[in-house]
Formats: sequence, C-alpha cells, structure tokens
Amino acid sequence: MAYDDNLARRGQGLRDTLAIGITLTSIIGVIILSLIVIMKDRDGSSINMVFTAVLPLMGSWIGTVLAYYFSKDNFEAATRSVSEMARNVTPQEKLKSTVVKDKMIHRDQMFYKKAPLTGLMLVDVLDELTGGEWSRLPILNGSGHIQTVIHRSDIDRYMAERLRRYPATDLSALSLQDMLNEYADLESHFGVVSEESTLADAKGVMDKVPNCKDIFVTKSGNINEEVIGWITNAIIVANAQV
Repeated sequence: MAYDDNLARRGQGLRDTLAIGITLTSIIGVIILSLIVIMKDRDGSSINMVFTAVLPLMGSWIGTVLAYYFSKDNFEAATRSVSEMARNVTPQEKLKSTVVKDKMIHRDQMFYKKAPLTGLMLVDVLDELTGGEWSRLPILNGSGHIQTVIHRSDIDRYMAERLRRYPATDLSALSLQDMLNEYADLESHFGVVSEESTLADAKGVMDKVPNCKDIFVTKSGNINEEVIGWITNAIIVANAQV
C-alpha cells in the first residue's frame, strides 16, 4: 500500500512538472515571438495584430490551467466527503434502508415441508439437511402459513432421547409427524413481517423473540397469511456490514 501511494505521488509530481513546464515554455515562446514581430515592425502596423492574437491565447491557457487544478481539488474534496459519509453509516442505518423483499429468500427458493407430513420420515429429512445448505426446516400448513421451524439440533435431540428411553427404537421408522406430536410444546422461534418492512424491522422482531433466527415474510405481516419469503439471521448480519 505504501509503495502504491509513493508511486501515485511520483506520478502526480511528474504530471504537475510537465504541465507547469509546458505552460511556461509556451508563454515565454509566444512572448519572445511577439517581441520579435514588434521589433521588426517598422511602421507599427503589426502591434495591434500581435496583441489581438496573443492576449486571448494567453488568457485561455491560464484559464485552462486554473480550471484543471481547481476542478481537480473540488473533485477530490467531494470524493473525500462521500467516502467519509459512507464510513459514518451505521449497521442499523443500512438495515433501515434495505427492504426485506429485496433480500429475502423467495418461497420458490426455500427448503421447507408442507402439511400433511404423513409418511415423511425423520431420517430422510435429516439426510436432506445434512446433504444440503440448510440447517433448519420451516413447516407450512396446507394454506402456506408458517407453523414452526425445525432445526437439525431438534431432530438430533429427539432421536437421542428416544434411544435413551427406548433403546430398541428403530430410528428409521420415526416420522416428522411423530416428532411434532411428541414435542407438542416445541417452541416456535420465529417472527413474521410484511413485505414492505425493512431489515431493521425484521431484526427488531427477531430480538424480541427468544432464540429467534428466522423471520418469515407475508403480504401484510399477518401470521395467518401465505409465506412469500424468508429472512434468516445470516442475511441480516451480512447486510448490516459496512
């Protein structure tokens, strides 16, 4: 980084030297040529022509040089100002400016199961969770409303408890519905927001629900509406970074 900065400074210094050198050389050259023309003019007829041609030329050169350097300074000042403003944006402000429907996992991209769950075996669900990118499974009812979220750790815990209580249990015979029936008090650690909410709103809901890592998006934020998207805690963390 220091090497790049030094190289940039040397390049800028060379450009400044060339600009000043060329400008001064041109001005001096024009002055010398003008003086030669005036000195060789015996009747003074060329003086007006020389001043008419030279003065506007010199004025345009000076104006060009001044405009270049002042506009460059203004641009650099504006760039620094914008960069400073960007650095001062807080994670909360970033979340407030981001609408959930722009960052959510859309329904057609979600990994979920829909009631009825009869015949859906736990080992198969576990294989899907292990082999895929998901570590949790939303459960929707027949109308597409969110019912609960099953984490892989919930399945592991259920199987371990079954083996502890009933050592002869055939784990391959356990269904997801069996687990839900036995874990009737399985806590639903999720929240719901509308599609017009921001990620800051989603985080606010998430903070209010113990152990909440999932926010589901519906049209108006009603839990009895069809799920259209999913916001995870990972999405919120990723979009809060500045």
